[in-house]
Amino acid sequence: MSRTRASSIGLSAARGGLAVVAFAFTTACAEEFVEDTGSLPTDMAADSCDPNPCQHGGTCSNTAHGASCNCSGTGYIGTTCQTDIDECAAANSCAAEAYPCVETAAPGYTCQGQFADWPMPDAVAGSKVKPSYDVNTSSGTTIDNVTGLVWQRELPATYAGCSGNRSTPNDSCTWTEAKAYCSDLVLAGNSDWRLPTRIEHESTSDDTRSSPAIDPSAFPNTPPVFPNGIFWSASPYVSLADQAWAVGSNGAALPGSTATPLLVRCVRGGKTPTGTPATRYTINGNANVTDNRTGLVWQRVVDSNSYTLDGAKSYCAALGDSWRLPTKKELLTLVDVTQASPAVPIDPAAFPNTPAEIFRTASPSATSPTDSLLVTFAAGAGYAFGNPNTRVYRVRCVR
Repeated sequence: MSRTRASSIGLSAARGGLAVVAFAFTTACAEEFVEDTGSLPTDMAADSCDPNPCQHGGTCSNTAHGASCNCSGTGYIGTTCQTDIDECAAANSCAAEAYPCVETAAPGYTCQGQFADWPMPDAVAGSKVKPSYDVNTSSGTTIDNVTGLVWQRELPATYAGCSGNRSTPNDSCTWTEAKAYCSDLVLAGNSDWRLPTRIEHESTSDDTRSSPAIDPSAFPNTPPVFPNGIFWSASPYVSLADQAWAVGSNGAALPGSTATPLLVRCVRGGKTPTGTPATRYTINGNANVTDNRTGLVWQRVVDSNSYTLDGAKSYCAALGDSWRLPTKKELLTLVDVTQASPAVPIDPAAFPNTPAEIFRTASPSATSPTDSLLVTFAAGAGYAFGNPNTRVYRVRCVR
């Protein structure tokens, strides 16, 4: 609603013995209050920022023409910061084919599948979130209730369009064929299937099992890793142009030649982190880092010592405040597979001076009672394997 108010009062010179009082008025529209307060006392000047017209955290300031909104850093534009910016249409750092850009809470975005954009489900004792699946036998799909990913439940007898190995046509796919097979797949009435990324594949592993390390009710008839239970992921191995990451049915990832025929399990969907802060990591000084997607809080700078399994557990527990040794799958959520050698595969700003070494986890080996699982952060790598509990390795605690 418009309003009119006196903005200056002046007394003219007397004319013909009569004093003439002149009033100057200014009309302000509903969108902007424009006032000449030059001759008003300061405490009578209208504050155009009260109430604040700026939305989504915009900063309001008074100007000669009314309120002005500064929308910098909000992820919004417009006179009152009312219009959401499409960060994915603007410049973003996603490798579009493998990790397509998806908007998050403004002003952010995520590269889908590069990292875990959800709490990591893990059956190992002590983990923060346990697996939960809905199986639909009639549609041939399995829904992961934690990640939101919808999986092709059983493997087909043959893969359409795939060359297979020398003895059995169509039983497996090269990396390029694998991506095309999922892109062309129509299953359960849906055609938006894709080849899963490495971390998406790793989210299905169950380290309490072996041969294969996967829930048999959710993913029946999955073959053991030997001789052929190895699956392509959509994640390129950026240190070598002709290789990509594959994930075995034992939960271990390894790079391989893109010309090698391997198995394929397609996926669709996945939870988009719209309700979390715009950035993945919140750095809390030098003490710790919060992963806003997984909900885990990490020790930011690692101890200079190395530990046995028992020593690592004792070291983390001694920090107090619920610190503990992470599971294998939890630690894998920090691996950045887009980092090429000689870079350490982890965010260097969030986790500075991370050594290119092997780190302990609390996940026991399902095949040996004297071994536990480890994650290497060697240059350009970042994968898991088992080793004796008595050997010493680096530690990054979590809570």
